[in-house]
Amino acid sequence: PKDPVHLLIIPHEVYPDFYRTPPEVMSMLMDTARMVADRLGIAGHFRLVINNGYRQEINHIHVHFLSNRGADRLTWLEG
Repeated sequence: PKDPVHLLIIPHEVYPDFYRTPPEVMSMLMDTARMVADRLGIAGHFRLVINNGYRQEINHIHVHFLSNRGADRLTWLEG
């Protein structure tokens, strides 16, 4: 992990890259990131990374959610 909080947000359907991902799926990915930030209480302290071609190792669109805060509140993901 690049930060104490390093999560991947991945849609169910496979889209090989940013340009072939429908806008409504990108919107869902961003809404999910917003929900995670809100639940962790870190709305102003995170970053999102999408690799497209450059440094993309997996041909399936996904968003890296990274933060140096909120790791102590990740327990809600366990249940």
